[in-house]
Amino acid sequence: FFWTFNLDIFTTYYEYIIQILPIFLVAPVYFSGAIKLGALNQAWSAFNHVLDDLSWILREFDRISEFSAGVDRLGEFVEFLEARVKPLDRVFFAHVELGKDVEVVQPHSTEAGAGEEDDASHDEESSLTFASAHGSNFVPGRIELLEDAAEETPLVIERMTLYTPDAAARMLIRDLSFSLSQKDRLMLVGESGRGKSSLLRALAGLWDCGDGTIHVASNAQAMFLPQKPFCTLGSLTDQLLYPHTSADFDVSEVHDERLDAILQQVGLEGLAHRFGGYDAVRDWSDVLSNGEQQRLAFARLMLSYECGQTSFALLDEASSALDTNSEKRVYQLLERTSLTYISVGHRLTLAQYHSRLLRLTGETEWQLE
Repeated sequence: FFWTFNLDIFTTYYEYIIQILPIFLVAPVYFSGAIKLGALNQAWSAFNHVLDDLSWILREFDRISEFSAGVDRLGEFVEFLEARVKPLDRVFFAHVELGKDVEVVQPHSTEAGAGEEDDASHDEESSLTFASAHGSNFVPGRIELLEDAAEETPLVIERMTLYTPDAAARMLIRDLSFSLSQKDRLMLVGESGRGKSSLLRALAGLWDCGDGTIHVASNAQAMFLPQKPFCTLGSLTDQLLYPHTSADFDVSEVHDERLDAILQQVGLEGLAHRFGGYDAVRDWSDVLSNGEQQRLAFARLMLSYECGQTSFALLDEASSALDTNSEKRVYQLLERTSLTYISVGHRLTLAQYHSRLLRLTGETEWQLE
């Protein structure tokens, strides 16, 4: 409070003093007859112009102080995050020989059609693994993400066990193994909290706390569609090109007629006309409904695919805000492409647009159908 009060007093005196200071400096010359009144006014005006530019720091001192305080708070926030992450790095991502500290039971997965005896064995191992996982000395390994899969099988998962990346290290999925060929469409189903979205994060390389290996094709170009699409600041064209920019495309690929066709395919015909063209800039997350934003995300995916920028898609409840007819419309678009995609969803109607089903059935259990 006191420093702002003193600053206000100083700036008030400063603003008045600078008005009369040039008059006092030039007045003796004027009264001696060396200059005329017009020259006096010119000198006063020139002085004020120069001083006005030099006084920028003083006028903006409050805003500079606020900016400095914001930088300090952000710096403290980053230091806090680093302090929290470093212990996790040592615990979860360090190269540790697990066998020395904890008894690790080799996990066992279940496939659709497995016998009751296998299921019972699986349940016993699950409880034992969880008991080990919650021991004080348990240290999960790290999931390897390798770009060495063949082009015809762009995704191969080998004995992957996934944990939450926190101190509790809760096991979500264990010993998961499957592969996807080109044009395969996999649907993930299961109750909330079973690890469906977490599995997508692992496939994207965001979570690597666990064991096993994920093989992806080196030429696989993936796009992630979340439940709440991100609307970048920019024009409608920028929304359709995201996460790419116009520099990633040939000019002939993103003309208005093509964008019109893409929007019509997802049921957003007339969107450009509604906002005054593709160069219109809006806060799109505010002016578009959730359903329109999700359809816009599918339009992004289709445009990116048609321009050769995407061959693999991860859809995390990407159609949850759409009605059944709109959902059918966008998924039928995907079916007509050669895209390989993995979807997370709760509606049973989605299953018809997928060739395979991965069901997360219980505590770490899964079934591939």
